[in-house]
Formats: sequence, C-alpha cells, structure tokens
Amino acid sequence: MTFTEIIISLVLLFAASMTLVTAAALWRAPDALTRANLLGPTIGVALPLIISAHLLHDWSTNGFVATDLLRACVAITGLLVIASVSTFYMGRSIFAVEDPEVITVEALRTGDHGKRGTDPAGTDGGSPDPSA
Repeated sequence: MTFTEIIISLVLLFAASMTLVTAAALWRAPDALTRANLLGPTIGVALPLIISAHLLHDWSTNGFVATDLLRACVAITGLLVIASVSTFYMGRSIFAVEDPEVITVEALRTGDHGKRGTDPAGTDGGSPDPSA
C-alpha cells in the first residue's frame, strides 16, 4: 500500500466510525427531535469525508483532473445545503407533532394563532377582548 492509500483508508475508517457512533446514539435518543438532530455529524462530516477520500483515491490513480474536483465540490456543497434545509423542515414537522396547536379559521382571521396563554382553550383571560 502506498502512503496515500493508507491516508485514504484512515479517513474512511474515521468516517465509518462516526457513522457507527451516530447509529448507536440514534438508538439511545429519547425522542424523534433528538434523533433528527443526531444525523448532523454523519451528514456534515462523515459523508463529505467519504467524498473527499474518493477524490483523493481518483487523484492518486488517475492524476489531477479538474472536473473531478469540481464534481466533488458540487457534491459536498449540495449535500450540506440539502441536508441543512431538510433537517430544518424535518425538525419543524417533528416539533409540530410533539407540541400540536389547533388553528381555527377565526384564529387565522384575527392573527391570534401561535400566541398561547396558560389555558390552551383561550379561556384564561390572557388577552383583552377588543369588543369590550
């Protein structure tokens, strides 16, 4: 094995160990929102490391090719952008399931949705009546 193959192997082992640790943490997570947030190390670090290791392997066997570098940069950037947006929406949907709020047509019309008092039914007298 050459020196570059050893470095590539170590990078891949590190990425695989991060994925294994993340999978073990997913089993121990108490709720769905924590599980969604635990995917960050795998998506943010391990997968870009795997793409980088593949790029280094291509460079060590075929030499430097600019299109391979461009393809790897686009893949890593796309991975991080899509993962961050999808994690945001997944977290918001999970949070809405864990803390539901029934929004009525009247609440949408008056703009009172999302404002909670101590009583979810709205009978606690938290907001003054505008008609009084």
